[in-house]
Amino acid sequence: MTPLHGALAISKRFLEPVSVAVDATCGNGHDTFSLAQLADRVYAFDIQEPAIAATREKVADFEHVCVIRDSFVSFRDYVSEPIDLIVFNLGYLPGSDKQVTTSVSDLSSGLQAMLAQLSPSGRVVIVAYPGHPAGQAESQWLKETLSRLDPSSFRSFHLYHMNGPNDPAELYLIERNAR
Repeated sequence: MTPLHGALAISKRFLEPVSVAVDATCGNGHDTFSLAQLADRVYAFDIQEPAIAATREKVADFEHVCVIRDSFVSFRDYVSEPIDLIVFNLGYLPGSDKQVTTSVSDLSSGLQAMLAQLSPSGRVVIVAYPGHPAGQAESQWLKETLSRLDPSSFRSFHLYHMNGPNDPAELYLIERNAR
C-alpha cells in the first residue's frame, strides 16, 4: 500500500457511520453535534458546567446523545460497549479559564483505557494545541506514546500545519488494525 493510498483509505474510514462514538472533551459541543449526525450512540464528556450546558443546548434534538459532566477518565462508568470513534479536543474551553486544561496524566490513563475498548477498526482523533504549556506537554506525550504503539494493533499518524503562525493545532489519528 502506498502512503497516499493508505492515507486515503484511512480518511475514508473516518467518514463512515459508526455505532458508538465518544467525545472525550465536548467543550462547546461542536464535535458532539457532528458525531450526533454520524453515530447511533454518542457519549460526550466534560468536567466544566459551561461546556456541559453549551453541549446540551447544541444537541438537544438528538435523543441518542448522552452528555456527561465527568472526566473522560471515568468513561467506563458510562460506556460498556466497544467504541468505534473517539474524539479529543485537548486544551482549555474557549472563552473560559485558560488554567483549566486537560492534563497529560488524565490523557495517559484515559486514552490507554479507551484504546483497550476500541472496536476492531475503531478510530481516535486527537487535536492538541502546543501554544500553551499544558498543550506542549500533551503534544510531546502524544508524539512519544503514539510512536510506540504496537504496529500490529494500531496505526498512528501525526499531522500539523508546518507554516502556520502561533503554534497551530496538531492532529493525531489512531486506527486499530482490524482483527
